[in-house]
Order: sequence, then C-alpha cells, then structure tokens
Amino acid sequence: MKVIFRLTTILFIGYYSNTSVAQTKDNVQAAVPCFGGLTGGTISIGDHLGDTLAFTDSLVNQRFVISSFNLALKCNGNVIKYMENKKGNTLTQEMKEAVLSLHQNCTLNFDGIKSRSRQKDALGKYTETRHKAVVLKVK
Repeated sequence: MKVIFRLTTILFIGYYSNTSVAQTKDNVQAAVPCFGGLTGGTISIGDHLGDTLAFTDSLVNQRFVISSFNLALKCNGNVIKYMENKKGNTLTQEMKEAVLSLHQNCTLNFDGIKSRSRQKDALGKYTETRHKAVVLKVK
C-alpha cells in the first residue's frame, strides 16, 4: 500500500509541476504573445487579417492558447475604436473591418491578452494567465 501511495504522489507532483509554463519565465521558455509572428514594430494591414494571436515559443503554443484579448485602434494618439474578443485568438469580422480603415501612423494595440492551458491541471482546472500588450504600428 505504501508503494502505491508513493508512486501516485510522485506522478501527481511530476504532472502538476509541468503545467505552469506560461506563468513563469525561465531561461528556456517565455510566454511572449505575438500577432502574425510580430511582437512589436510595423505591420502591413492587408497581409495579416487572417493571422492569430499566439506565442513566440512553439512549446508554449503546444500547452497554451490565447483565449481572449482586446484590440484598441489608435490614430494620432487617440483611441478611435475599442473592441473585445472574449472567445478566441483571431480578429472578429468587426475588428477586420475597422483595421482596414486605418492609415499610416495608426497603431493596433492588443491588450487584456489572456491564455488558457490546453489541458486541465491535477486539480481539474485550466490554468489562466494574463500577458503583456502587443503594439503594432501601421506601415
């Protein structure tokens, strides 16, 4: 009986310790969000309407998915439109239409980015994490 309990405990601790990659940053993996592979800089609008929010590290992408985000469109420093996607990592139709109306010197500000683990942890819950914003300037 003691052997079964110890083996179960070892398996539980081993599984539980491997489920929080997006919550910590170590020298191997970091959960850095990106849109169309970009973590910042400039973006060409027409080329990225079908892209998704994801992570720069493929190992993190295997374990976590962006579950929701907000998009603020700014021109000359003023927010012209603020939209939410509460159920996914892609641009909604409303977002796509608004982004197409942008011009140079406008920015796409992805904030309120949240991720969720793809699998439940040992306690039967998904791990949810907030991430830093991604700001992209329109070419």
